[in-house]
Amino acid sequence: MIRNAIVVGLGAIGSALDEHSDDAVALTHASGYELHPDTNLVAGVDPDTERCTAFEDARDVPGYVALEDALEAHEIDLISVCTPPETRE
Repeated sequence: MIRNAIVVGLGAIGSALDEHSDDAVALTHASGYELHPDTNLVAGVDPDTERCTAFEDARDVPGYVALEDALEAHEIDLISVCTPPETRE
């Protein structure tokens, strides 16, 4: 069964470290989902619109500035929270 996944926090470990890499090695949560045969990366979430745009350009999936919008738009099975601890509430 294929699981739909999103990444919340599109900084270094969430997505940015390998957005411009052609490597088949997952350095981030986003690429891990893209490379795994049983997951489908369907969205990314970050309040920074520039990060959302970079994510969209690199991965060809939508980026959202609000988690609620991503949850409304997609059926989600997995969520990676890749934000600093102090931002998690």
